[in-house]
Amino acid sequence: AVGAPAAVPAARGAHAAPLCPAGVWCFSELFFAKEPQDVTVSRKDPVVLDCQARGEAPITITWLKNGGKVSENERIYTLSNGSLYISEAEGKKGEPSDEGFYQCLALNKHGAILSQKSHLTLASKCSSPAGQRLPPAHGRLLCRSRI
Repeated sequence: AVGAPAAVPAARGAHAAPLCPAGVWCFSELFFAKEPQDVTVSRKDPVVLDCQARGEAPITITWLKNGGKVSENERIYTLSNGSLYISEAEGKKGEPSDEGFYQCLALNKHGAILSQKSHLTLASKCSSPAGQRLPPAHGRLLCRSRI
């Protein structure tokens, strides 16, 4: 078609990746199709942090929380698609909190990529009449305490 941009050939060894944003073809050895987003959940609620990397297999996904490797167990583990599943978000006094900044690290034979940071926030529970629930501000649930 007249005025249509010419197709750009792939670099040698690059792989066409059909899952790039807005229908654009990307040529990359490793890239994120989905990255984790900020999320606010109530205590004991399940949460999924998305992470889906594409590129030449095999791709290994490792999750980080506040810069350190996430210790997986029966409550926190990586799903087959690379996303992190937390069956019951915790944050009680005296227990390790799930609240924090999460990133996924994708690795294959061509290298590694680190996702954007996502902040997992545990919502405060306001009870009546002790507190009044206010609308969320900046992704957090705020409570007004009695004065």
